[in-house]
Amino acid sequence: MALVWAIIVLSSLPLLLAQPQDCASRLPGAIDSSTVGKLKGKWYLTASADASSSGQELISLIQAAYIFLYPNPAGNKITTRTYTTMRSTCIHNLNHLSIQRINNTTFWTERELLNLLLPLTANLEENFVLVFSPDSKQHRGLVLYGRKPTVSKEQREALQVPLNCLGLQGQEVYYTQGQDECKKQAKEDEDREKEERGTTETDKVPR
Repeated sequence: MALVWAIIVLSSLPLLLAQPQDCASRLPGAIDSSTVGKLKGKWYLTASADASSSGQELISLIQAAYIFLYPNPAGNKITTRTYTTMRSTCIHNLNHLSIQRINNTTFWTERELLNLLLPLTANLEENFVLVFSPDSKQHRGLVLYGRKPTVSKEQREALQVPLNCLGLQGQEVYYTQGQDECKKQAKEDEDREKEERGTTETDKVPR
């Protein structure tokens, strides 16, 4: 299960749709090559839900998690640095992913799996939703990312729409509120990247 990230969700009438991609029509704004640049920077994993019992068990172990996103100027590739604290241990990864547009919906590809990118609100710079295994009702999972480590009342309410249209209504939603054990690693990676960027810029200067 690709998702490594409690409150019982009480939903209104189901909004089940024929395809999970149709969630895009239920949500404001859009994520495409012209707006994907707004995803740049640090995002906190604030909430997650999963249709499978194994996925639920896994995400219940998440104490803290965040991701750094670096889309390329063309908007067709994105570099990710992820930091997850589980059982008081830091797990960190670097990935280079492709961004695809299929039927007016945006995905990023990780290990040949399509993960669906959806806006949560009209302000894409504040939050977005990532859907894992969108075409599998048994293994579908959802993650909410925000610029802040906590979820606002408005975001919790807005989250009901993707939960419902993805068939995850009634599932337990897990909110990450634990101790972050990745601060040191994230700082070391950031310092190293700054040093590498500085070296690259120096190399470009005519001598």
